[in-house]
Amino acid sequence: MFDVGIYEILLILGITFFIFKPDDYPKLIYQAGKWLQKIKHIVQSLKNQGHALWEESEFEQIKEIAYTDMKKKEKACMAWISDNY
Repeated sequence: MFDVGIYEILLILGITFFIFKPDDYPKLIYQAGKWLQKIKHIVQSLKNQGHALWEESEFEQIKEIAYTDMKKKEKACMAWISDNY
């Protein structure tokens, strides 16, 4: 999705260090850590929701296949019964 390499990160860090004073670096690093933690939490939440939806859709497909198969077997049994009795 985002293809950020080491050179792009170094460029961003260089620009950041050029713009801000050294006294602000600890605050910047702390804030960046908080942002990364929020992003990580959001991504994990989206993964969990996607996984739950995937499992639900798989369950629905399995249930539909089983129901269809059951109906076919029921028809075959009824046909056999009507032919033999």
